Amino acid sequence: MADCRVSIVSIRFIALDKSGSPLRPSCQWSPHPATSNLILSTSSQKLLVWDLSAQKCLSKSIDAHARAITDINWHARNPNLMATVSMDAGIRGWDLRAWNQPFMRVCAWGDAGTQVKWNRQHDHIVATAHNKVVHVWDERKGSVPVVTIKAHDSKIYGIDWDREHRHKLVTCSLGELLLASLNLLCR
Repeated sequence: MADCRVSIVSIRFIALDKSGSPLRPSCQWSPHPATSNLILSTSSQKLLVWDLSAQKCLSKSIDAHARAITDINWHARNPNLMATVSMDAGIRGWDLRAWNQPFMRVCAWGDAGTQVKWNRQHDHIVATAHNKVVHVWDERKGSVPVVTIKAHDSKIYGIDWDREHRHKLVTCSLGELLLASLNLLCR
């Protein structure tokens, strides 16, 4: 067995707004080499973009939603795009190159959003979880989901797209896993 030694080279704490929100903040490092210096995080209804290569780490702070953001996700293929979902049931798409307004703005009208995930194989498809339901959106199609799935009998805690097949989606709730194969007839 090989001897493995691990040591901490440096730790850098960055203070976040402690607004007293009972919701857990979310964070995600950019998965793209072109933006590998960027981290997304949330603080209540704010979307924060951190640039670790800059002198001033906080690059952007956007009032992204009316209520607290519950999840964020970098676009799977485009290093400039990300999505947010929040307690206000809204889903927003954001572009690093144009922060003045979201490029996608839809709403699930009902239950708060808990999860958001871009499809890894289709540039325009994003899935969101709202309590026991999953909505699949085509950001080009406007405010109506292309598919709605009553996925579970209890709250959904996770969603993810297959890495190879653009029509396969997995969801989980307490004690359940659902694998959905969707008929996505969009280009």
